[in-house]
Amino acid sequence: MSTPPVQRDHTTTLAAESLLREHPDALVCGISSDGLIVPIPGPVARWGQAAIEGRAVPDVVVAPDRKTVFNLWQRVQEEGAVQGKVRLLSKPSRWMTLHFLDIREAHDVLLCVILPSKEEGEQKDGDTEELPPSAPRFSTVMEDEFGKVLHCDEAFAQMFGYTTEEVLGESVLDQIHPEDQGRVVEGWLAMISTRRDQHTRLRRRRKDGSWMWVDTTLHNFLNEPGRHHVLVELIDVSAEMAVQEALQQREELLGHLLDAISDGLLHFDTNRNVLFHNARLLQILQTVPDAGPDALNARAAADVGAATPTAGSLLSSLTPEAMALFDTALGRVLEEGVDQDLEVDFVLPSSDAGAHG
Repeated sequence: MSTPPVQRDHTTTLAAESLLREHPDALVCGISSDGLIVPIPGPVARWGQAAIEGRAVPDVVVAPDRKTVFNLWQRVQEEGAVQGKVRLLSKPSRWMTLHFLDIREAHDVLLCVILPSKEEGEQKDGDTEELPPSAPRFSTVMEDEFGKVLHCDEAFAQMFGYTTEEVLGESVLDQIHPEDQGRVVEGWLAMISTRRDQHTRLRRRRKDGSWMWVDTTLHNFLNEPGRHHVLVELIDVSAEMAVQEALQQREELLGHLLDAISDGLLHFDTNRNVLFHNARLLQILQTVPDAGPDALNARAAADVGAATPTAGSLLSSLTPEAMALFDTALGRVLEEGVDQDLEVDFVLPSSDAGAHG
């Protein structure tokens, strides 16, 4: 059973962006509808990738692999995103992965992306043995109105490690991470009621028990003659999510370290907006920020979407004279880049006695 032709402009464009973001070492070019290489449109984001130069993509691969390029070109017209293994004339001993992505709806071109194959080792000259394909990043599944699988393409089986027979008739929720199932149900109901495409980022289980982050798009064809299914398009974004999770862990570690030190810290931007303060600052000055009792620091407030505390509330225990000195010193730091050291007086709310800091 083949996947019916559908409008893939949004999901294929997302797949192209994800591929380029994660592979700055790739070679890229735009391709017109007649197969000729054209400049990549300006709106297509790039991360330093080099351009593929020449008249057409088959001209830059070795002769035995040109048939592969032609076959991929025919398939991309129907499937929206395809990939295969080729060798370039400039590196005939090394296998590369060639991606064609149809982004004509958004940018009026198809996109060609060529990147080193994940397999280790270089082929010797004259060795044409095919290497096993790397896992694809884009796949489709057809489901019935109850969320049970009617059909999946070969790319889905490769991405998640299942055979087609293992997923046919199975409920989609059985493959979704428990923490993401609520959003999946909400998206499914919204798709049914509004008949509009729904987009969700979630985790799906591989056969080996691990989880893959995917951008998921639901297309409702339940009421169309000859179809009567929901088409689910999946884009692998696990590499992107791994980077985000690593950054979040480092930010949390830095936050714990800043809260643990004995000095109070207050961080401003160039407009004197508070970006961060640690809990020790509040303990020293004995102030309560105006963002509310749950916002122990500006970083936490930003995480939960609460209002960021103002400098006035954080420094409210400073005397008027001290506040004027602080404001002048902060102005020199921000406007002239000059470090400032000063001593100021503040009044503790718990007593009438003043303090010096």
